[in-house]
Amino acid sequence: MASKYKQLQITITGGAKSGKTTIMKNIGEHLGIYSLSTGDLFRCHAYIWMNTELPITAVEERFKELKNAYIYVGGNHEYFYKQKNITDDIDTLEMSSVTCGLAKNPRFRKIVKDKIAKIIRKHRQIIIEGRDTGSKILPNAQLKIYIEHDYESRVKNCSTHTKRESLYSMLVWRDKVDSEREIDPFVKPEGAIIFNNSYISKDSAAKLLLQNVVLPKLDELNIATKNYQPTSPVPYDEKAVVQDVEIESKEQKQEPAYKTAKSIKSSSESKGITISGKDEESKVTVTAKGHKQYKQIKVKKISL
Repeated sequence: MASKYKQLQITITGGAKSGKTTIMKNIGEHLGIYSLSTGDLFRCHAYIWMNTELPITAVEERFKELKNAYIYVGGNHEYFYKQKNITDDIDTLEMSSVTCGLAKNPRFRKIVKDKIAKIIRKHRQIIIEGRDTGSKILPNAQLKIYIEHDYESRVKNCSTHTKRESLYSMLVWRDKVDSEREIDPFVKPEGAIIFNNSYISKDSAAKLLLQNVVLPKLDELNIATKNYQPTSPVPYDEKAVVQDVEIESKEQKQEPAYKTAKSIKSSSESKGITISGKDEESKVTVTAKGHKQYKQIKVKKISL
């Protein structure tokens, strides 16, 4: 059975401990769409690599074990391997450092990314976070967000007993290694919206992104999700009567050119509205009354 929802793909990219996962979870929960942390999946496989019973010399057998490993993702992003909850085991700075090194290995990356691709194919609407989500995994996503976060703020957000100086150095090192690796380096995705959340909480960052970036984008694309219905634009009525016209001149001392107007018409060239006016440089907002509804219309051109 075909999904009643249009395809939606959102990516969040950013440095280590920049708040990507929390922001992804909050946005995904608000929209009611599937959320996936690619970093968590990489760490899960690094955990399997480090805790296997196979000897370190059995490289082929280790890769085969990784390929066949089944990781169950439970509610609230809990991860299970062989019926053991490994969520806390992978959420450590040490495991992140191990993963950073293993992620440079082409075979290791391919195994994990093949599983990520399989998950993406199962979900028509998805938000994912990670180092290369917007540049390599989903380069054609409708919305790509890049999180900027200074290292001092990242250190404060880390709940760990590691010394401040060591933690700072570790975060810088992780970003450097991921940025300089030959395969799928950590870069700012082309076309991504840049968002700096250095001085606000992760929850506040998610709310700001929802209100100012995500929901307006869904409205623009007319994409509905389980928990969100886009705002339907009011059809323009050429017979609508203009109730109020506000003209704000660029020169503040200059008096507004017009206060009212009698009629408006659509302009195919500017895809805006053309009205009569004296000042071609003015900025005009028209409130037009249709049959039963009102609509705010930005006037892009004033004919003399």
